[in-house]
Amino acid sequence: MQRKVVTKVELQAWLTTEIQKFEGCEECSFGGIKPLRVADKSGCNWSTDIVLRTPGVPREIYVPAVSKIMREARARFNIG
Repeated sequence: MQRKVVTKVELQAWLTTEIQKFEGCEECSFGGIKPLRVADKSGCNWSTDIVLRTPGVPREIYVPAVSKIMREARARFNIG
């Protein structure tokens, strides 16, 4: 599957929309998308080291959601 090229803002919005679909994560949001100097082995050109705001959400609730969303996003999107 070829990745869709999006802006950092578009990727951040997509990630935030997706995490907020999970029960208990309605107030969570992403920010601070960091490009990689060189794409990784899979071809993705942005880092998983992203700011995640989780106001009072327990780790056991948001961690599985983030894992699922990041796998999908890194396979679908590159930043331009």
